[in-house]
Amino acid sequence: MTGNSALCQLRAAARGIGALVPFLALCLLGLGLSANAHGATYLTIQAPAAGTGIAEGTVAYSINRAGTITGTYSDANNVSHGYVRTLGGAFTTFDAPGAGTDGNEGTAGMAINQAGAITGIYLDPSCVAHGYLRAPDGTFTTFDAPGAITTGYCSLNLPNMIGLYFQGTVPFVINSAGAVAGYYIDANYLFHGFLRAADGTLTSFDAPGAGTGAYEGTLPEAIDSAGAVAGMYLDASVVYHGFLLASDGTFTTFDAPGAGTGAYEGTYVTGINSRGAIVGSYADANFLDHGYLLTPRGAFITFDAPGADQGTNAWTVNTPGAITGFYDDANGVSHGFLRARDCTITEFHAPGAGTRNPTGSTPGTFSLVINQSGTIAGWYITNGGLYYAFLRIP
Repeated sequence: MTGNSALCQLRAAARGIGALVPFLALCLLGLGLSANAHGATYLTIQAPAAGTGIAEGTVAYSINRAGTITGTYSDANNVSHGYVRTLGGAFTTFDAPGAGTDGNEGTAGMAINQAGAITGIYLDPSCVAHGYLRAPDGTFTTFDAPGAITTGYCSLNLPNMIGLYFQGTVPFVINSAGAVAGYYIDANYLFHGFLRAADGTLTSFDAPGAGTGAYEGTLPEAIDSAGAVAGMYLDASVVYHGFLLASDGTFTTFDAPGAGTGAYEGTYVTGINSRGAIVGSYADANFLDHGYLLTPRGAFITFDAPGADQGTNAWTVNTPGAITGFYDDANGVSHGFLRARDCTITEFHAPGAGTRNPTGSTPGTFSLVINQSGTIAGWYITNGGLYYAFLRIP
């Protein structure tokens, strides 16, 4: 760990050791529960109709305070479908109105809020992305950002959207008030951010310094309970920089210490908590990723997972300050990690996750989101290239 390690150690010593809370393990038939050496319990999740081939299966993109998750699964025809699953095991699948039904089309649940409202995307028969809001009662509202491109291409798969950009309107996150943020691509292939208020009003925006060429522009990635939006932008040299759009409309831009300045290097933003702490990763001049935490007071803390050889990707921070993400080891296998508020890092590998790479896919554990109680959701990829969603319950 680099950065303010001494400060973290002092904070940990001041807090002392908390009382252990007993965990009642429920051995429920079909839930795939298992425990690891760190005391966490794993729940493996596969949609009933998920395909069993390479790059098929189930992924989880979001979790709320109650432990309900949303995501997508790909069936045997490579068509994607959304789902919502409660912590108790109730599993509901859904398809947005207008979603395509051929390969590389369909629906993805990208984010769920405390009330159970879900936002995400669907790809139509032309593989153009559109946004939707699914209310807790299951009713849908679909929407497009004004100016979004209306042509697409059918070569991208909805599961494992990390690093993929879709043509059209792409919501990423929803807050407790029902505000949705994401990006859209215009006819010149320029990224713009948007914020859709709970009443349906949609406002587009561009970060100061964002480039104006093809595949440059503004990419919102996170939203807090007050409506502040965090994300990144690509400048005219296609270097990434972070931004924060406050609820009053003011912008702050930033770069992590050590971030590279070459094409596609720089500062990536992936999460913000209700206290305004921002997390993400930065690519250095050697294109190696490192995790960072940007505190509400503007201090950067950078870190690397102990086993990381090919980079550390910090993804989400919860309100207490715990961070989760994943890293790649020397063999190109991904592992999850949990970075506690006292700066200790626990690495983990979901049971069943691949440890070698015979199929060309990246095997291992991809830890993506963490809720207030410390339950982590994400997915893992087997040695055979099949996707499973998982929960890691402390």
